[in-house]
Amino acid sequence: MARIDKYQPVAGGFRAPLHAAYTGAAAPIGVGLNSSGRVVAGPGQTGIIGVVCAPYDKGAGDIIDCMTNGELVEFGGVAGTRYYAHATTGVISSTPSIYAVGHTVEADRLVVRVAPSGAAPATNVVGDQTGIADLALTDIDAAAGEATAAALDDANTNQDLIEAKINAIIAALEAAGLLAVV
Repeated sequence: MARIDKYQPVAGGFRAPLHAAYTGAAAPIGVGLNSSGRVVAGPGQTGIIGVVCAPYDKGAGDIIDCMTNGELVEFGGVAGTRYYAHATTGVISSTPSIYAVGHTVEADRLVVRVAPSGAAPATNVVGDQTGIADLALTDIDAAAGEATAAALDDANTNQDLIEAKINAIIAALEAAGLLAVV
């Protein structure tokens, strides 16, 4: 069961009321705020802006601490790994997402450093979806029928190479957690 090891309530997070009852959990979860300023699991209206790690139950409207800067122990991760909050549920894992929450130093110590991403809550983020459709570039239009069949074949080959390169760049950006396609 993950638990808080280092946390400074004044500068390491914020307190806000819960939107719904919270059942104490063994695993930390990424949270956001809804349009009423209440804490919800997942991104809510704000995106993931904190991590809740509370083993005890709380009722709707109760105040809860949301960590933005601190450390959790007994996390059960893998040393030297970045961790992210799922863009819909807030579940923390090593699957890349636009919501980075921290990294492990030791397998059981998660260093939490949550900073607002500046992006709207995403629903199509690497790791959060089955895939991103290939870009569909329009076929090259032969101007007034002047191009020969060979020229069209060359143009289509070049178009395929361009599409493949663009898709490779997008995949690399997503894998690095630098791009979310919405």
